[in-house]
Amino acid sequence: MRRHLPLLLAAVAIPALACALAPQPAPDPAPTDAPPTPQPAETDPHGVKHITIQAGERVTSQNARCTMADVRTDDLASANDEAVPKGAWPSASLTADDRCGDDLETLAFRLLNCEREARDLPALRCDLRMVWLGRQHAADMRKYNFLSHTSHNGASPFARMKARSVRYRAAAENICQAPDVEQAHFVWMDSEGHRLNILSPEFTFAGVGVVQGKDGLLLTTDFYDPFPADAP
Repeated sequence: MRRHLPLLLAAVAIPALACALAPQPAPDPAPTDAPPTPQPAETDPHGVKHITIQAGERVTSQNARCTMADVRTDDLASANDEAVPKGAWPSASLTADDRCGDDLETLAFRLLNCEREARDLPALRCDLRMVWLGRQHAADMRKYNFLSHTSHNGASPFARMKARSVRYRAAAENICQAPDVEQAHFVWMDSEGHRLNILSPEFTFAGVGVVQGKDGLLLTTDFYDPFPADAP
């Protein structure tokens, strides 16, 4: 059975750090030969809960079991790639190793899977389409100076997936603005809704898109589970 998250954005904010999550949509209908019916864009709920932490204080986590010391980093530097392929992406774009995007994105993805593996949950598989969707939305937030799941043109995360021909049985999104990847990870893990997305056995694929903003990194993680007929 699907889990439905509360219709209230949860956000944690310190200078250059704020995070929020999107509620999951109703499930897509089962696949048919007919083209999908365009869905109206969802709007973000107007209620946002903020927790403020004193300036200069580095975030620690009570719920994260993984830090950068627990994942492979010897093959990572700080390379950042913001490229997003044009057109539709109807088929999953899988990786042959444990990388998932550029160096920063791969670090964020490895931290997600470290948390799952620490709890005996199956690792998420990387679908680069989720990385590209994440980059697209993170760049949109940077360009138009906002932090929200609804893009500047009114599209929800689920509408953005459908616009790229990504079909899903279940989907969710986490977003964050943070000084670095590890700080974003800690805040996500200490927020119940974000943590549920990261640890949900309902999702099998994910990817993190990261862009450099004027006040730190902007990160968007998209999760999904495909219909059986669409599973790669």
